[in-house]
Amino acid sequence: MPDGSLDPDFIPDADAKVSCLTVQPDGKILIGGTFTTINGEARGGIARLLPSGLPEGTTGFDSGTGADGEITSIALQADQSILIGGSFTMVSDEVRAGIARLYPNGTLETSITFDTMFGPDAAVRGLALRPDGAVIVGGDFSDYNGSARGRLALLANQPAQDQLVVAGSSRIDWNRDGTAPEIDSVGLELSTNAGATWQTLPPVARKTSGWELTGLS
Repeated sequence: MPDGSLDPDFIPDADAKVSCLTVQPDGKILIGGTFTTINGEARGGIARLLPSGLPEGTTGFDSGTGADGEITSIALQADQSILIGGSFTMVSDEVRAGIARLYPNGTLETSITFDTMFGPDAAVRGLALRPDGAVIVGGDFSDYNGSARGRLALLANQPAQDQLVVAGSSRIDWNRDGTAPEIDSVGLELSTNAGATWQTLPPVARKTSGWELTGLS
């Protein structure tokens, strides 16, 4: 609740540890851990909850058998694809050692488009996306595909997509897609003197593929 007290209407029930979470722009909540069920429904370490806390049905989010080990980190791309890291070696019955990417509906992305592999005994403990889409990972690993890396690595990714467009005198669009990291708020400023001073513009609204500011004069 706003004062920090417990919300009595938010009652998800995981049967084991929840290690990480992130909130999508639509209010749905991605969680990862070692759980196998949420509210009695089978979920293999990765699940998406509705804003009410109930697990989303498999028609909307289906990660199959999930991960065979703990999921310890989640990052969300602007295209709503989901990066997961952890101590797993398999995801949805496919070999994925330490890191994998899921489509927005929870299904595993093919290794042809996201081909990445740590050793079978390694674990990714944390991951984050740079603005250009590259993936920063840290964990219990000493090599990556045979290249020595002392617990930290930077992985290539498809280039992030973003474009700031002044769509007339009354609207500004910031279009974002692809591997750009998802963000939860945006602010815009205007300079009319080559950056010497800046004016804060009104609040920016979320749209399907980015952010927009309307009602300008």
